[in-house]
Amino acid sequence: MQQQVHEGNGLLSRFSSQAGVQTVGQATSLLNIYGHNRLGGFDRKFTSEVIKNAFDAPPNINHQPRLNIETFKSSGNAFADIFNRDISKYDPKSNTATFAKNNYGIAAHELGHAEQYNQSRKHYKLRNVFKASRGLTSMNPAGLLAMLSPNESTASFAANLNLTTSLPMLYEEVDAGRRGARILSNTSSFSKLGRLSKLGALARPFAGLPSYLIMALLPYLQVQASKKAGDYKGTY
Repeated sequence: MQQQVHEGNGLLSRFSSQAGVQTVGQATSLLNIYGHNRLGGFDRKFTSEVIKNAFDAPPNINHQPRLNIETFKSSGNAFADIFNRDISKYDPKSNTATFAKNNYGIAAHELGHAEQYNQSRKHYKLRNVFKASRGLTSMNPAGLLAMLSPNESTASFAANLNLTTSLPMLYEEVDAGRRGARILSNTSSFSKLGRLSKLGALARPFAGLPSYLIMALLPYLQVQASKKAGDYKGTY
């Protein structure tokens, strides 16, 4: 195949090349956020057992405040919940897990975060690293540079930097899901499920993971789209 030398294209061309990746990525992320609570599953007894298992866990070795549970009634519209500041989260400072009422999958995930900070000295000591990773991934300054730069090496560096700074957050989210799945599996409600239903239940603590993965990978995919379109200087 004959290669051609490209002098690089303008900002509008790069936007155009990346538009498809951006649209699919953002749409998938928004869809995941919208369906987050629904994917978590609602069952009062299941949730009660998950919470009990969390309170029956080994003592807090990091001398945090006693574990606290706060719930909110989901409106059924995740964006309305967010507007009302009803967000599933775990706050290490107050040792508080917040989630939609009777949502056992999300409860298990947030209590998985509580277990991370209550039972792992290393995780607790690195809490500011995880916080910074989450903040940088959300603000995505490296991703913006990857979009704006006309130079492939700079754009690729920014995309790789975004992925690297996202790794602590991704680790924390996957580990919280793993811990949550274990908490969930140690309930009588789980033991009564069929094999396929058990697999589905174990996936529920990972309900929010797709949106985090998209935030981490989207700048890299944007760069690949512009490279394929020949937007950067070089030979293709």
